[in-house]
Amino acid sequence: MGFRQEYKKKSFSYLHGLLHYIEPEISNVKNSQELIVNLIDTFSHLAFEKILLISSDEIADNQLLENLYKLGLKSNINFISYPLTDNQATVFHVEKALHKYVSNNCEAILIMGDSVAIDLGKAVKARVLNPNKNIYQMRGFTNIPIRKQEPLLFIVPLSLAGNESNLSCYVLDHTNFKKIGIFDRLMSADYIYYCPLLLANLSMEQFIGTICISLANALEALISENSTKNSKATADLAIKLILDAFENSVFKEIPRLQEVHAQTENNVKTKISQEKKEKFRSILESLQEAANLSGTAAANSLTGYTQALSNALEVHYQVVNYKISPMLFLAVLKMYQKQLTSSNQDNLQSISHYSDLFSEISEALVKIISNWQLQRHFTFLRTNDFDSIIGLTEKEMATFYASPFELDKDNLVAILKSVQ
Repeated sequence: MGFRQEYKKKSFSYLHGLLHYIEPEISNVKNSQELIVNLIDTFSHLAFEKILLISSDEIADNQLLENLYKLGLKSNINFISYPLTDNQATVFHVEKALHKYVSNNCEAILIMGDSVAIDLGKAVKARVLNPNKNIYQMRGFTNIPIRKQEPLLFIVPLSLAGNESNLSCYVLDHTNFKKIGIFDRLMSADYIYYCPLLLANLSMEQFIGTICISLANALEALISENSTKNSKATADLAIKLILDAFENSVFKEIPRLQEVHAQTENNVKTKISQEKKEKFRSILESLQEAANLSGTAAANSLTGYTQALSNALEVHYQVVNYKISPMLFLAVLKMYQKQLTSSNQDNLQSISHYSDLFSEISEALVKIISNWQLQRHFTFLRTNDFDSIIGLTEKEMATFYASPFELDKDNLVAILKSVQ
């Protein structure tokens, strides 16, 4: 990697917290009705009348959107809807959503959805700011030429991956067989609304899968060569909150009840008895805090091999990241453990004291994958694709991340074979 690219990585990581990062305004709401009222009050205060609303499948059939539209009309606020139904933020979706924004004279972007919807909304903002630049031209670090905060980003996260608090977005480019990453302080949310009970509508797979994404990002941020004292403390707290949740008795009950409720709607809400609702809510609040902290830490230090491999697999197979994150993270973590015990790399000495933490997380993941009956093998993964997957992974690592680990081709092949 060239000196210029390395300099941009270091500058982005070290300076964004001092000069570039705009702290989002965070609201914690009790239920969907309070969420709607808060949103409408904020839009009215800012005198916004037309809002592009990007939503994902999680709320496609929910009464939430209908109530939002109704209250909005009473306050002369119109929501221009762009529902994302295929779990992919692609260049095609960015351009379609951009057209809706521009043609309807929208003034802000509201995202109510998972990490894919959040990535899409952030990319649309980049295009609104720079109508003469395509997404590919804005890839990398701080390559958005027009430096304006508007349009403001309002995010209601419906996952636990932590994308709402980072400074990046990824867009799939099928034409060029790439996943484009944009890293810029303009990708930060201006307003974040946390409503824990909305997470109860997630599928079991998405619920636990996005928690594992948040855990992976926090660990990668913790050990990153770009980490700072503050980012390490933030990542460390995120990891602690997630591991504590894993040991919570109510949390452990969720997968055990799956068979009992086999004939009911397969979401988290159906797995929790009414008398334990408040304890469950407390867990959700803790996990949302962990996701926010994980995203914040990753915004500073960036992530690593788990993210890069996940992106490469998505390019090849259009697989949804939360479906593969638990097993993929475990495979990467086991390779990290092996490297710590057998490698003579000088740059690993600084993280050798994390060996016990690696073991604790690894053991927790093994239990999670077993108890939640998660996917252990990626049957879609073809050996003939290994070279291409590894090539994409190595390029992304060199371009964006600062992992202390230097996994070679043999290491990456071993990771892919372990999940095949």
